[in-house]
Amino acid sequence: MKNKEKKFSLAKLINKNKKLSLIIIAAIVILVAAVIIICTANPGGKNVDNIPYSKISDTEIAVRSDAISMIANGGYSKDVPADTIAAFESAHNEGYFDVFFSVQLTKDGMWVVFSDEKLDSKTDLKGPVSEYTYYELLEGSLDFDYISEYVKKYKIPTLEEALETCAAHDLKPYISVSSTDKEKLEDIVILLEKNGIQNKSAIVSGDTKTLLEIQKNSDDVECWYMMDKVTSENVGIIKANPSVGAFYNADNRSNRETQVENLCKTGAKVGCYTVNTLADFEKEYGFGATAFITQRILLK
Repeated sequence: MKNKEKKFSLAKLINKNKKLSLIIIAAIVILVAAVIIICTANPGGKNVDNIPYSKISDTEIAVRSDAISMIANGGYSKDVPADTIAAFESAHNEGYFDVFFSVQLTKDGMWVVFSDEKLDSKTDLKGPVSEYTYYELLEGSLDFDYISEYVKKYKIPTLEEALETCAAHDLKPYISVSSTDKEKLEDIVILLEKNGIQNKSAIVSGDTKTLLEIQKNSDDVECWYMMDKVTSENVGIIKANPSVGAFYNADNRSNRETQVENLCKTGAKVGCYTVNTLADFEKEYGFGATAFITQRILLK
C-alpha cells in the first residue's frame, strides 16, 4: 500500500512539474515577443552604453553625399539627454544632416518628442505619456544618471519645438509615429508645412495605415515602413507601395544578405536601424542599405 502511495505521489509531482514547465515556457515566449515589439517601435531600445563611439572616417565609404544618410537617433546624446532640443543642436554641431525621433500624444492631444510610450525609464514620472497633459510633463524631469547634475534644465520638447530646431539647423527629421488618428496625423503635416520642411522630412511607422494617411495629406513628406525582420510579407508591402521606403533591424541576425537584396530589388529606398559599430555599418551597406540610424557612429 505504501509503495502505491509513493508511486501516486511521484506521478502527481511529475504532473505538477510538467504544468509548471509549460507555464514557464509560455511566460518566456510572451516576454520575448514583448521585447521584439518594443525594439521594433523604438530603435534606440537596446542599451548601447557599452558600445564605444567610432568615426565614419575610419571606413573607406564616403557618406558626404545624397546617396548615404547617417541619421542620429535621438540627436547626438553623448553629453546631453537624447530626444531634447540640446541633442538635436548637438547633432547639427557634430555634422549630422538627419535626426530620428519618436513622438507620443499627451492627454491634451499635443505631440511631444519621447521614445517610449511610458515615462518610467527616462523621467521621474510614472505611467504612459498619454495620461499626462503637456504642462504636467513639464513638472517632471528627465532622469539620466550619467548627467544627473544637469537634467533639471532639460525638458521633453513638443514636436513643434523639435521641427523649429530642425528647420533652423537644416536637419531632416525622421519622425517615428504609431498613432493612426487621422486628425492628429494631419496636425503633423501642418507643422511640417508651417516650418517649410515638408519636402525635407520623413514619417516612419510600422503601421501602413499611418503611412497611407500621411500620403493622403501630403505628396511631399517621405514615408518609411519600419520592420524588425525582412520577410516575404514585408517585402510584399513595399512592392505594393513603391513610394514607401523601408527600415529593417540591423541587430536582427536573421536578416541575411539575400533577404535585404530582395528588399532592395523593389526599387524602394532601404535603410536600417541599430547600426552602432563600423562593422555593422559596412556589412549593411554591402547588403544594399543606404540610410543608417545610429547612436554611436560619428561623422567627425
